[in-house]
Amino acid sequence: MVSVRALVFTALVVGCGSQTGEVAGGLFPDPPDTTTSTRPVTTDPLRGGSPSTVAVDAPSTTSDPPTASDPPVAIDPPVAIDPPTTSLLPTTGWPAGSWVDPSSIGEPWGSVPGVLTFRGSPTRSFHGTGPVPTDPVVAWRFPRDAPMCSLSSVGGVQKEWCGVGWTGQPAVFQRGAHTWLVFGGLDGRVHFLDGITGARRLPDFTTGDLV
Repeated sequence: MVSVRALVFTALVVGCGSQTGEVAGGLFPDPPDTTTSTRPVTTDPLRGGSPSTVAVDAPSTTSDPPTASDPPVAIDPPVAIDPPTTSLLPTTGWPAGSWVDPSSIGEPWGSVPGVLTFRGSPTRSFHGTGPVPTDPVVAWRFPRDAPMCSLSSVGGVQKEWCGVGWTGQPAVFQRGAHTWLVFGGLDGRVHFLDGITGARRLPDFTTGDLV
């Protein structure tokens, strides 16, 4: 019984083997355009086999040719910028016709002595030179005989206005031998007075509305 099994096993091994030099892969034709190579496969001599070869695919050694890349983009050189010919900031004082020099704050304005504009100067910071008496008294009044009033409409409503508004600050200045005092009132007129006596130096200038 043992010898029969050994004989059957040997027959199976021999039947599966191939003759020397026979390519086992020959039973299956290679697909077209496929590179193949062979390498030996050793069988166990104890089992009655013989060396044979097996067809295997060879690794491809070719690669796609390098593709041409786009040429580098040319970059324009930086353009030189000419420096400004004039400075935005004054280098020697304040040019004529420009902003008022802030160093004039608190100082009289112009060559004519007096308070010439609203609050005395373009910086609105000059109120006269004085001296101001510690206990002032009323020298004169204007007008002397009637209130300084007029009618004016605001928002369609007519009202009576009297005196002077915040824009009624007088301009006080020297002209020749006289001190002039000029101001506009809520009576719709500009008045020209003598600063010492309060008398009119010129007739009133009528504007037609509040000043």
